[in-house]
Amino acid sequence: MTRVLLQAPERHKQRRRQIEALNREIAMSAIQAPVDELRQRYVEQTRVLGFLDRGQADVLEHLAEFGDQAGAPPHPLGLPAPASPFFRRYQVNVMVDHTAMPGAPVVY
Repeated sequence: MTRVLLQAPERHKQRRRQIEALNREIAMSAIQAPVDELRQRYVEQTRVLGFLDRGQADVLEHLAEFGDQAGAPPHPLGLPAPASPFFRRYQVNVMVDHTAMPGAPVVY
């Protein structure tokens, strides 16, 4: 019994590592196709490719932040609304605003 109790913490760590690896694999399968599509579209833009690589790595590194978002207010378009300030890092930073310009409307 003592031997089993002494092994329990190590087995718990091992299971946690396996769950983290599985979560990472599932996340990769979810984001790989859209990121690859963007990589193909911008294959000649090395800075864009670097941005995509860093973004993908950041998402995979912070998977815990993407966990349960219970209690978050509903998104107006029905999309999941991030409750944590952490998600500000993924918001679009508009550098040029052409809303006052005549022509095609800006689609959000």
